[in-house]
Amino acid sequence: MYKCDKCGFETESHNKYVAHKAHFNHDVVCTECGEMIGAYKRLYDHYITHFDEITARLKLTGLTEIPKCPECGNPLVIRKGKYGKFTACSNYPECKYIKSEPKEVVEVIDCPNCDGKIVERKTKRGKIFYGCNNFPKCKTAYWDKPIGEKCPNCGEMLVEKKDTIKCSSCDYIKE
Repeated sequence: MYKCDKCGFETESHNKYVAHKAHFNHDVVCTECGEMIGAYKRLYDHYITHFDEITARLKLTGLTEIPKCPECGNPLVIRKGKYGKFTACSNYPECKYIKSEPKEVVEVIDCPNCDGKIVERKTKRGKIFYGCNNFPKCKTAYWDKPIGEKCPNCGEMLVEKKDTIKCSSCDYIKE
């Protein structure tokens, strides 16, 4: 049984009563007066009653106002996705704006085989490796962090693995 608090309209049928259905099936709008009913109304009422507390929390985080989407003007929100957190428009799926944040590039040393830099990168599964930023022209890559010195035995790069420094190709270990 659905009953509107504002106009008193009652019905048992969900289909006759629903003008707007949000995320839950219990979120309905009265077809007579347009009043929100159910969980959506409770959420809206909670937001309105705690508006001052929410804005105070925003000020504590350093935000003085909620950033707006440059495409549609709606507020931007922080969402969680497959690859971590990102900032997107709250009007999704109508607006598909996603704020791109530049990736931090950690340069380790100069590449020994070309004029590029060895940078810290991640595999598809998240494992860190060190490779040349001129990839695919230069295929120089290391699983362990290179330190910039050459091996006295074979001439390859020395890498730091845990607490030891060793050669990336032979058995040489620096003392």
